[in-house]
Amino acid sequence: MFPWLRAHWIGVGLLIAVMAGVAVTAISFFTASLLLDHRGPHSAVTPADSGMAYQTVPLGARDGTRLEGWWIPPSPANRRPDLAVVVLAHAEDGPWTLVRPGVLVSGKARMLRHAAWLHRAGFIVLAFDFRSYGGSEGTRTTGGYLEQQDLEAAIRLAHERALGAPVAVLGEGMGATVALAVAARDSSIVGVVADSPGARWMDGMARVDSAGRGGPWWSRVAVGPLVGAVVAREIGRGYPGGGGHEQIDVWEAENSRVMLMPGRPGSIFDQGWRSQLRVLDFLYSKVGAPKEEFEPLPTMTVPPELPSAIGVIPN
Repeated sequence: MFPWLRAHWIGVGLLIAVMAGVAVTAISFFTASLLLDHRGPHSAVTPADSGMAYQTVPLGARDGTRLEGWWIPPSPANRRPDLAVVVLAHAEDGPWTLVRPGVLVSGKARMLRHAAWLHRAGFIVLAFDFRSYGGSEGTRTTGGYLEQQDLEAAIRLAHERALGAPVAVLGEGMGATVALAVAARDSSIVGVVADSPGARWMDGMARVDSAGRGGPWWSRVAVGPLVGAVVAREIGRGYPGGGGHEQIDVWEAENSRVMLMPGRPGSIFDQGWRSQLRVLDFLYSKVGAPKEEFEPLPTMTVPPELPSAIGVIPN
């Protein structure tokens, strides 16, 4: 081959490589932006629609983000003697947000079905919106990472308004992941029910992705690690340098109870039944003893090759 022809093709190859690098970087920034940018709808439904009296209460995260919550006291006839408070941490938005044409249920409003039975059982309930949801400020979601500050604010408010009362957290999806992480540092939380949590911060971003944001599937497959790095750069403030792919901390529950639950097949969190069980199996292995596994309800089908990953830690 003539030297000039070889140089020509080397130049063409370098140009293609540079263009490919620029394209991959651009797609990564575009995808990361779509994952992070979020402004959830303000749901019209309130606890009053379920016959529950409530107060709208302000909360403040450490970084100054203003949040909104509902303080739902039980009726005097049903009030528990210990005045126990259950904080409800909602999941990320997704296809399930649209309940029926024209009716959106997002953020804390999605937890009203839990608030109703907890209210009847005599618990004080605090449901709140994470940043960028419902009545809270913000136009970005971080899959649970900065949302830790939001749950911390809700826990503080619960302790302030119910002095000396035990405080527990019930979380779903992103809210479950946040609950596990916050409880790893806060010994005042007496118990956590975690429905469909993630094991990594990017699990929450992946769930957001499944809601139809984050670009086409091929962009996520091709540049997933780079997207994670861009997300980490955009979030900052100590976000894991590996783009959120490190495992979250799971506390060794000595004075608390934790229940881990997988999303049921056909439910709003059925985004990979096998994957969810593996996540819970990992989380269960990290939690300290004493602990035990129990089988799912008869209506929940677990592949025979996978062990049950539902665990409870008794006091």
